[in-house]
Amino acid sequence: LLNSLSSVGVVNSTDREYFPRLSFDGLRLFFSSDRSGGFGMSDLYISERASLLDTFGSPVNLGAVFNTNLDNFSAWESADGLRLYYDAGPGTSMAMRPNLGTPWTDPGITVSGSIFASTGGSHPTLTQDELTVVVQQGPTPTNLAVSTRASVDELFPTPTLLANINTVDFELHPGLSRDGLSIAFASDRPGGIGEFDIYKAS
Repeated sequence: LLNSLSSVGVVNSTDREYFPRLSFDGLRLFFSSDRSGGFGMSDLYISERASLLDTFGSPVNLGAVFNTNLDNFSAWESADGLRLYYDAGPGTSMAMRPNLGTPWTDPGITVSGSIFASTGGSHPTLTQDELTVVVQQGPTPTNLAVSTRASVDELFPTPTLLANINTVDFELHPGLSRDGLSIAFASDRPGGIGEFDIYKAS
């Protein structure tokens, strides 16, 4: 368990920073911010460090490849570091880079469009093999839904609601374990301590 929390230092600003996601190796931190100088209402940023013992460096805007004039958030990087799933406006897209030496800020990064064959969701979180994705769906209230594909070369079919997890209240911001056997999420269901509490299901 985490013993204490501390600021990430130069990553933070006087504006909002939210939806943080770490790369599998812990060296890259992706997050959204509505700080000035961006492209839209909120932009995706990346902050990097050389090792797990180092602090994260100053964040860099991911640029026009990822950021639109709408909200852009919830970046999730694949285990090999070559694919980045993220929300751009109303849908979830995927970007690819040819190798780890190509920075995500490179304007030549390829974006493949929506990862879903039809209706999808937002705030994607995937298993390490990238064959299962969990998203949140619906404007009010939001619930969690899951979709599975046979290959990373396929689009995900329309997600279905997760059984035994959703309520008539809000379930949102899912975080799926690498093996897909457990999930963490926020909910404002009755019985919590605050307005939204963190829950875990296996």
